[in-house]
Amino acid sequence: IVRVNKSVTFRILSRMSDRYQGSYNPEGRQSAQDQIIELLSALPRNAYDPDDVLQMVETAGIHRAALLLHQQGASAWHEGGEDGDRRAQHFRAAIDCYLGDNDP
Repeated sequence: IVRVNKSVTFRILSRMSDRYQGSYNPEGRQSAQDQIIELLSALPRNAYDPDDVLQMVETAGIHRAALLLHQQGASAWHEGGEDGDRRAQHFRAAIDCYLGDNDP
């Protein structure tokens, strides 16, 4: 198991986000998005600051990664993490991400 500081994880995700934004062909964007989602799915939620990463991927327009993070936030009650209003906000935002995703 490799453990790194949250800031290192954020920088890695930020670099991946830059790669997504810098790609102008659909295949490159899809590949970058898939890699971000794969990494977020593999990492435990405490390996990064979810709010910071969420803001970054939303700003970059990476809807599926934002959807994943909102889904995790909406289901955080399993871990006793988020309050009800915050979970509801994540739930609504997850729906918006889903509807806003234009990728096939």
